[in-house]
Amino acid sequence: MKNRSFSINSKLNTSLKMRKTILLLSLIAFFTSCDNIKQDNSAPSKQIDSSINVEVDRITFSTALAKALQNEEFRELIKSEALKKFDGDYDIFYQKLKDVRLSSGLTVESLIGSYLEKDADIMKLTRNLPLLTIFIPELSRHSASKWDTKNEIPIVGVRNYGDLAVNKPMKTFDSNGNEGSLSYRQDFLRPIIIVKDNERLVDERSKTSRLSSVNTEAHEPYLVNDLGQFAFWDNTFDKRIPEKEKYARINDLTDGFYDTELLPDIREAFENGSSCQRDNVYYRILPQLGRNSGVYRPNFAEALTSIRFSDKSMFNYVMDDATDGNFEFQVTIAMTGAAPGAINSLNKGISCSRNDVFSLTVDPDGYFIVNDTKLHLFEPIPIVGWNIKTYGDTWKFVVQELDPGTTTTVSSSVSSTFGTNFTNNDTKTGIGFGTSTQQVFNSGFNYVTTGASDALFDGTAEYCQPLVTSMSTYPMPPFGFPVNLYSHGPQITTGYVTLNMRTAQLW
Repeated sequence: MKNRSFSINSKLNTSLKMRKTILLLSLIAFFTSCDNIKQDNSAPSKQIDSSINVEVDRITFSTALAKALQNEEFRELIKSEALKKFDGDYDIFYQKLKDVRLSSGLTVESLIGSYLEKDADIMKLTRNLPLLTIFIPELSRHSASKWDTKNEIPIVGVRNYGDLAVNKPMKTFDSNGNEGSLSYRQDFLRPIIIVKDNERLVDERSKTSRLSSVNTEAHEPYLVNDLGQFAFWDNTFDKRIPEKEKYARINDLTDGFYDTELLPDIREAFENGSSCQRDNVYYRILPQLGRNSGVYRPNFAEALTSIRFSDKSMFNYVMDDATDGNFEFQVTIAMTGAAPGAINSLNKGISCSRNDVFSLTVDPDGYFIVNDTKLHLFEPIPIVGWNIKTYGDTWKFVVQELDPGTTTTVSSSVSSTFGTNFTNNDTKTGIGFGTSTQQVFNSGFNYVTTGASDALFDGTAEYCQPLVTSMSTYPMPPFGFPVNLYSHGPQITTGYVTLNMRTAQLW
């Protein structure tokens, strides 16, 4: 008998072993600045911010939007804007859409406003919903790309985070004003549009978002108007920025769990049996070749390159419902500073679809069958160069899948070891900490999350973890020439997800 107890209309089989995947990707990295945010090892409860007035306004807007979809030109506009995926998902930010003028002379705002009750004001209504977003979910039988705008008038669903948390059905409205309901956990078998808050933008002016601030590295705001200043909380989601501007040029490397080529400094350290391979990268210290001291080299940096869930049952944990869209992972990286109580940290975003991280099939009824997890390789996410004098020997990585809700601050801490094997001109002597006196600093810090977000816990990376763990030789088709295949680390494991981090050369 098929099991349909899974949250978003999925069916789980018995557990399967994770399969290794060998993929290739060009690795890129650059230095970034740091802000202060962090997480601990306990999952926050699913508490949702559900303002009655906001939800009433969202329902009022959705009712009018559903009626406005009678207009074929408006339907085509919604489809074309969704396909642009301005934030990496099929989202349309209402504040950007509202002033678009249709052939009738009406703006989008005027068209929707014309379907409101007489005592409702569209401008006043949407002012209470600064992150209002129209979303077309990717479903088994309907999507933005499959939408026949000439013949299909979707219903409109209202994503209510409070109802979702307590398993209440989602309110829906059709173009005739009829109200209905659907379970968040069922597959929508007819065209549907979702009204929700944007999960990838923040209002920098009023700090209206599920997070309180954007990264300090953010580019130009996406939109500035009298309502707010809207920006992406991480550049990963900003599709206006060409990839060549997001990442600096580095030496061409491949990624996955294996490499056929290595940076010369990494290969040299591995082949000579270094007990701390990063020392040869960042300081050119390799005692086996008589190099016992060196100065930090700033032309290298660390970068995240992949993510994988530990088990296929994690789909049930992170995929709330069909209206959720792509995953937005936040990775908070914390390093203890070289003084008691000091802390350096920064947030990085990872965006991916459910099909990127899970192997899924769909049965004839449209229900998901989760077969396995998948290694998802993404554009390398830059961190910083590992200056062990500044950042110590241990970095902590906190991962969560973010969803809108009441923001809360959680306290945590990170510990790292520092050595005294540095001279006044910052020359490092000896491998690792050498024979110097060592100090362990423990720093407490806070991080911001929401009650609706899914905690994926934390893991650590250590400075002297091997960058390459083994090498094997295999014949490479079609001619069978021998090729060296290098297995590398480190893997950062939280118990829920595994992250892959690489050391890259910037210039």
